[in-house]
Amino acid sequence: MMKQWSVTILKFTTMNFIIVEVFALFLHDKVKPHVVHRDIRASNVLLDEEFGAHLMGVGLSKFVSWEVMHQGTVMAGGTYGYLAPEFVYRNELTTKSDVYSFGVLLLEIVSGRRPAQAVDSVGWQSIFEWATPLVQSHRYPELLDPLISSSSADIPEAGVIQKVVDLVYACTQHVPSMRPRMSHVVHQLQQLAQPPIAK
Repeated sequence: MMKQWSVTILKFTTMNFIIVEVFALFLHDKVKPHVVHRDIRASNVLLDEEFGAHLMGVGLSKFVSWEVMHQGTVMAGGTYGYLAPEFVYRNELTTKSDVYSFGVLLLEIVSGRRPAQAVDSVGWQSIFEWATPLVQSHRYPELLDPLISSSSADIPEAGVIQKVVDLVYACTQHVPSMRPRMSHVVHQLQQLAQPPIAK
């Protein structure tokens, strides 16, 4: 039995495990031709009873040849808030567009916030408009979902949160070529998921 994921009931270590699983599900490097999902978002992540992650919404996925990956291609689809800027403004789609969406999803998982939320003073505020001032002032613990930070003994160190946030911003670089490969992101998250070695 699978149910839609809800960050509010999970410990941080469980969230980290889920994050790694979701990223690993869509390793572009392992598939030829490359597959671009195009609709990576929280509501497309389902969990089974063992908290195994399953990525849904593959109806918009496309097989894309290596040549097209570099030329860009015009394809409609995706969900506002998760879409890479090159897709929104130029209709260019590559595997790096998925990397951008994963970065948004990663910040959403860590913070418990939606990609865009209604704010009385400004109308709508994107998750990055909220997060960037905290990152710039190194207030990393404040980025963590309040339900996790207030009720769980499983709170990560500020350094761990910072490394996750660094990955978020690497994934969401405005220039697609500056974003890491999905395999690099998975490797970094797996490193963070490893328990510290006792001295």
